[in-house]
Formats: sequence, structure tokens, C-alpha cells
Amino acid sequence: MVAASRAAIVARVSADDGVVMAKSRKRKQPVENIHRVPIADLTPYMRNPKTHPPEQIDLIAESLKRYGQTQIVLISGDARDRGNIIAGHGRVLAAEQLGWTEVMVGEAHGWTDDDKKAYRIADNELGSERLAPYDLPLLRAELSELTTAGFDMPLIGFSQPQLSRFTDTNDQDASPQLTDGLSYAVIVRCKDEHEQRDMLKRFKREGLKVEALIS
Repeated sequence: MVAASRAAIVARVSADDGVVMAKSRKRKQPVENIHRVPIADLTPYMRNPKTHPPEQIDLIAESLKRYGQTQIVLISGDARDRGNIIAGHGRVLAAEQLGWTEVMVGEAHGWTDDDKKAYRIADNELGSERLAPYDLPLLRAELSELTTAGFDMPLIGFSQPQLSRFTDTNDQDASPQLTDGLSYAVIVRCKDEHEQRDMLKRFKREGLKVEALIS
């Protein structure tokens, strides 16, 4: 009798496990079907709020030449908007500049339009300097070692003045410190590259220390 009860319990647990496993197998992943597609089959999002100045595309292209494509281009895999780019516009532009005809993509299935809009912004903002600032002493150490090794430093993305400040151990302005041990900065959001350039000229005329950031 006891043996029969144990057998019934085991059978019931096994059956329940089978249902859970079946549900798990049916659960869709965030990104599926990673594969190469012709760039001509992709459609950029015309309202993409992230700008891609030529200087940035040049740097991404140099990175693609050195490392290859290390990140996929995220596209919609749904029939109604298949091939629409969700994330990776800059990589596609850089690949085109290099003469590539294909890129590696991953497909998002079942996302709402709001999901796609929000992710386009979050993909850029969640890793921004505003939310995830550099540990400046560690950054200075890494950049110094790369400089000593003769690495092609512009490939990293910092401007030459920024690199000079970061690698100059006597330059205290690389991380401006006030007497209370805190550092302060003001970020002015510009609508485009031209306004950014005008603001930089204006602040420099006023004798302020400024640097351009693209995030």
C-alpha cells in the first residue's frame, strides 16, 4: 500500500514536471533567430531619437574593421514590420560605410510598438555616462597602459584632448575636485550637433572649461 502511494506520488510529480518543462519550452525568448541578413532588407526607424554624427560612424567602422561585429542589430521579426531596426542603427550605417552587404541580426517577436520605442531609448540611456559614470582612477590606469602598449587610442572613442587629460597624471582637471571632495558639472542637452558646436564656442568665449559629450 505504501509502495503504491509512493509510486502514485512519483508519477504525479513527474507529470507536473513535464507540464512545467513543456511550458518552459514554449516560452519565447527576448531575441530569437540570430542570423545574417542583407542590409538592403533592413528598415531604419525614421523617428530614432539617437543621432549618429559622421565622426561616430567613422569610429564604429574602425571598430568593426578591428573586432568584427560583436553586437547584433536588433530587428522586429513580426510579419507586420519585419526587418524594422529596433537597436543598432549606428552599426548598420558603419557597416554600409565599409561596403558590407550583410549584418548579423536578432529578431524580437511579439513586442508592442511601445516596447520597441522604449527599448530604442533605454538601449542607449541605460549605459550612458549619466547613469554609469567612469571610475576615473581606473579609467586613467587602463588608458595609460594602452597608451604605453602603443594601442590605436582614437579607436576607443575619446577625443585627443580627453585622452591627454586622462593619461596626464599631473592634470587634476581630468576629474575636477572641489574643497569638499565632490565634483560638479552642468550638462546642457543640445538638439543636434550644430547647436552643440555653437554652445561650445559660446562657453569657451566666456572662459568656461567645457567638453563635448555624445551619449
